[in-house]
Amino acid sequence: MPRQSSRTVTYPDLLALAEEVLEQREGWLNGARQRGTSNLEPLTHKVEVARMLVKMLRKGLPARQTDFLELFEQVKK
Repeated sequence: MPRQSSRTVTYPDLLALAEEVLEQREGWLNGARQRGTSNLEPLTHKVEVARMLVKMLRKGLPARQTDFLELFEQVKK
């Protein structure tokens, strides 16, 4: 079903954005590694947060309500 408005947000839109953010953060981390950055902790944390969000959104079921705290606990293992 096509989007009716640019303000309409669908579940696949959320997943696509999370995947874009993950890809961007991984690029930042790889770039920092190539430049020889000594403290990668902040960038590594951002990658892990984005990765967790992507996992949660992939596992979530858009056809029914999802308890995101429960979903977080399931995918963090």
